[in-house]
Amino acid sequence: MEISAVAGATQLLQLNQSTEMMKKAADAQMQMATMVAQVAQQAKPQAGFSVYA
Repeated sequence: MEISAVAGATQLLQLNQSTEMMKKAADAQMQMATMVAQVAQQAKPQAGFSVYA
């Protein structure tokens, strides 16, 4: 029984790590999208309003 308990714990740990990786990847994508949006706003001619209002 001990061996299967260790295997189960290992699987759970790996699942947890992959979930963390997914979160980090999603965060990175969000940051990239935000940066792209900011750059796009800056590249536009100023139309009398600012994104940083």
